[in-house]
Amino acid sequence: MVLLIWMLRRNQQVQQLVVAARSAPMELQTALQTASAQLQLRQPPELRLSTSDHSPAVWGLLRPVIVLPAALAHSLDASALRDVLLHELIHIRRRDLWLNLPQALAQVIWWWNPLVWLANARIRFLREQAVDQEVMLIPREDSAPTYPETLVAVARYCSARSLLALNLVGILESRRDLRSRIERLLVSPLPRRAGLGVAGWATLMVVAMVGLPMASARRVEPAPPIEQRPTPAAELQWRPWSPEAVRDARARGQ
Repeated sequence: MVLLIWMLRRNQQVQQLVVAARSAPMELQTALQTASAQLQLRQPPELRLSTSDHSPAVWGLLRPVIVLPAALAHSLDASALRDVLLHELIHIRRRDLWLNLPQALAQVIWWWNPLVWLANARIRFLREQAVDQEVMLIPREDSAPTYPETLVAVARYCSARSLLALNLVGILESRRDLRSRIERLLVSPLPRRAGLGVAGWATLMVVAMVGLPMASARRVEPAPPIEQRPTPAAELQWRPWSPEAVRDARARGQ
């Protein structure tokens, strides 16, 4: 109950921040529409600017809203702003907000299990990594700054931690994992598409087989008493088959 109340309080704080934020000017709205068209999104979300120094994030389940710090939005060039908007739009297209809700509720229910906390942290890291890869796969101009440079610029500006809430996903949820994300983008080869891949599916299958051992377990019945065990074939007395003989045998319990 304490953890649930704490999360609901955080959610209320984020909602107050979104309500207090003002609508973005026309040039930012145009950049948002261009980024939405690149991702083939039918309806661009609402874009708001806040006066805080939080991480750029997406809030809301039914009507998602992208919230950017006003100072950061005005300090980024067009290419970096495009990267930030693409990152948040991909979160919306992937429905990460809907997946984050049961993830947070599972952490509330199994608050005593450290494996749940570790798994949620790993899921958040892999989620940001998958979105980073999708942004990197989108074509860009040769003279434009790279996406890792955009992440560094956002990290330098956003001094406050991202608020952990039930329906909030940000580009910089963990500053500690930022270095690993950037190193992966610079060193590891990018896949052709941001999917699970053969290695990911193989790992998933191994985890499923290890984590669900009872799914394929056979039920072992106890051995019957000696008097109920089948008679050896040598001691059987054969008789012609008939419905009456079957009824008589069943009546005798044979």
